[in-house]
Amino acid sequence: MSNKSKITVKTLEEKNHSRFYFTVDLMDVVDDHAIEKIYKNLCQVINKNGLKIVYEKCFGNIEFKEKWMNLRNKTLAVYEIDMAPLLYVEGASVHNAPMSGIQIYAISDHAKMTLHYIHNGEGHLIGTEMASDDMRILHLLENTGFEGDKESEYKNILESFETTILKHHFACTDIVRTWIYLYDINSYYEIFNKARRDFFTKVGINYSADSNNLPASTCIEGFGQNQESCMHVYCIDKRHSHVSINRVYNTYQNEASGDDYIFKSTFSRGMVITYDDLVELQISGTASINQHGDTIYRNNPYKQITYTIENIENILESVKMNFSDLCHVTCFFKDQRYYAMYKSIIEEKNIDNLPCTCVVGHVCREDLLFEFDGIAVKKVRCKDK
Repeated sequence: MSNKSKITVKTLEEKNHSRFYFTVDLMDVVDDHAIEKIYKNLCQVINKNGLKIVYEKCFGNIEFKEKWMNLRNKTLAVYEIDMAPLLYVEGASVHNAPMSGIQIYAISDHAKMTLHYIHNGEGHLIGTEMASDDMRILHLLENTGFEGDKESEYKNILESFETTILKHHFACTDIVRTWIYLYDINSYYEIFNKARRDFFTKVGINYSADSNNLPASTCIEGFGQNQESCMHVYCIDKRHSHVSINRVYNTYQNEASGDDYIFKSTFSRGMVITYDDLVELQISGTASINQHGDTIYRNNPYKQITYTIENIENILESVKMNFSDLCHVTCFFKDQRYYAMYKSIIEEKNIDNLPCTCVVGHVCREDLLFEFDGIAVKKVRCKDK
């Protein structure tokens, strides 16, 4: 379902509730009133379908955040929609608009699936816990809120997530996906990656090439207020959820052990979660990296984008999906001029109606010019499992 006001909605029904994935394209919207109108349309769709927002993620200029927050909160109040966990990430538009886009995940208000919001000790809304008879799910979204050196900052936010995860009776090995947004990633990624590896070792997450509990992840340039790092952690209780969770590999990118890649990789290519009637694929941030872990097509954005799209296609096909199953996509461009190439490439490949948020930002290596991540979901029949 979609409408002409730049809102795309993908809906999937499952046993206990229905999922709604909203993508709001704001790349061509420069007028505050136009953004407000789009947000009102969004709220109308949410109310009409009786939805509860699980989380909301926004990409835009940090200096626009306060104005947008006031607009958002006022509109939600008018429509009597509960505030949900939110990350507002610095992410410049490819068209110089104040915001790039908004991604919202919501579910139908169904008695078989309960949802409640989590606040931290200071009363800030940081997460959502969902539960039914056969599953427990946790989404946590938080800025660091920490002043100090970057090594201490990263350790602090990871330990903060650990505390919240344990408090709600999940384990850190229940983490299936993370999204990490770092200020000046080319300067600090190696420091962050060490902190992440140390954390995984501490909590019992194995980051070897054949580990089946290594989370999917995106780690990209982006940040919250005051250059704070932002993170979104997604957990599924593996002890009390009747789902199958497995690591996904990509034949175009050999999965080296954590010690073999340039930055000692600490994430999987993807994770596939199989429910009774749905398959969900969490696709990590993917770029122009070959089977040896090397950047290829340096200084050639067209070929880098093409190779990345082929990588994504290979990952999707490995679980019997295609581009039409994507529900949320985020594309990151080192230079906004590469966006036109991207549009040309997906048209050449006959990829239509991607629910995509396009952002200008650096990737974890200086010579990587483009990155793509996504969430894909499809209905399945018994014989598809």
